[in-house]
Amino acid sequence: MRALILASLLASASTLAMASADPDLLVGQWQCDFAERSDDMTMEMTSQVTYAADRSANFDMVLDIDIPAMGQALKIGMIGDGSWQLDGDQLLVTTNSFDVENLGEPGPFADMMIGQFESEDMVGVESRSTIVELTSSRLVEQPEDGGPTTTCTR
Repeated sequence: MRALILASLLASASTLAMASADPDLLVGQWQCDFAERSDDMTMEMTSQVTYAADRSANFDMVLDIDIPAMGQALKIGMIGDGSWQLDGDQLLVTTNSFDVENLGEPGPFADMMIGQFESEDMVGVESRSTIVELTSSRLVEQPEDGGPTTTCTR
C-alpha cells in the first residue's frame, strides 16, 4: 500500500500518454487530488506539490483512509522533498526526505500505518508515472503500476 500511495502522490500516467512532456510546463506549484474507492476501503489524498526549475521537488499531503469493515479510519500528514526528471512522457521522482504525522485519532492502527511510512525504505525510492496531460493549468498522471490517475491543477 505504501508504494501505491507514494506512486500516486508523486507520479502517474496512462496509455493515452503524451509523446514528450514540456519541463517548463511542469515547473511550479500544483494542487493534486487522488481517490480510490472499493467495497472495503476508501482512500483519498490531497497534496500540494512543487516542481522547481532546478529539478528539486517538495510535497505536502494529507491522506485519509477509511476501512468500515474494520472500524478503522486514519488521517496522515506527510511532507517531504526530492528530485524530479522527465524522460519523454515519463515523470521520475526520487524521495530524499519524508516525514509523517498522525492528524487523526491515536491508536494501534494509526501507529502501525505511520510506522510503515516512516521506515527508511521510503527515502531514495524512485517512482515513475506517465504524464497523460500537461498544460499550464492541468497535470494528469498515471502511476507505472496502472493505478488510478492523479489530477493536479493550479
